[in-house]
This record gives sequence, structure tokens and C-alpha cells, in this order.
Amino acid sequence: MDLYLDLGAYGDKSGNAKDVMVRRAVASAFMAELLAHPDKYPSIHLPDSLPAESAEEQLATALKPWIEKHGLTLAEDRALRDAFKAFGALNARDVWRTAVVKLANGQSVSLEPEKDAPLQAKRDAWVSAAFGKAHGK
Repeated sequence: MDLYLDLGAYGDKSGNAKDVMVRRAVASAFMAELLAHPDKYPSIHLPDSLPAESAEEQLATALKPWIEKHGLTLAEDRALRDAFKAFGALNARDVWRTAVVKLANGQSVSLEPEKDAPLQAKRDAWVSAAFGKAHGK
């Protein structure tokens, strides 16, 4: 499954892989969908805790082994396909011009690593808050 590679892009600290930011954008979209709608993905287990620092990367690291070894249910697959269809439509017009990928949760990912740091900080804050809500905190 491609999500395994997308989540693994957070392990590339150098950012030298040509597609690292594209993969991170897809992983960010996946994690945003999962945290916004955990009830749609009951077989995907979130970790028990998540450090606030580098929350998005920490979540990607925690989810990667599960994605590698498990499949989605038919309902989960369909929900994820619908989410990615909407993700594609959200970015169809401007991403080629702006090099910024919009996420359904209102966050963004810059496809230029050097410009992503402030966006990453905002995504980390969102992930931390959404993770707390998903765990009822």
C-alpha cells in the first residue's frame, strides 16, 4: 500500500528524495482524515499517547507499522477513497502554481521543504488537538 511509503517519508530527514514532500502531503491528508473521522476507521488503532513535539511525524511513525501489516475493511477503503477524491478536487486547480497542498482540515503542506516549517508547526498543533479529541481528552 502506498500509504506505508507516504508515512515513511517522515523518516527522510534530509528531504533529498524528489518526492518526499509529496509523500508527506499525502500522509498528512491521511492522518487528518483519520483524526477528523476516527469512527470511519475503527480497525486503525491510534497510539495510546502522542508527544506534542513533532506530533505529525510521531503519528506517522506510529501508524506506519500498522499500515504495513494490515488491510482496511471495505467500508474503510471506500471512506478513504472518498476522502482522497475530495483531497484531489481541493488541490486540482492551484497546487501546480502555488506548490502548497491544501488539506481538508484547513491546514497546508508546502511542497518546498524550506518553506514548510511554519506550516508544519501549525499541523503539529492541529494533530495534537485532534488526537486529544479522538481519545476523548
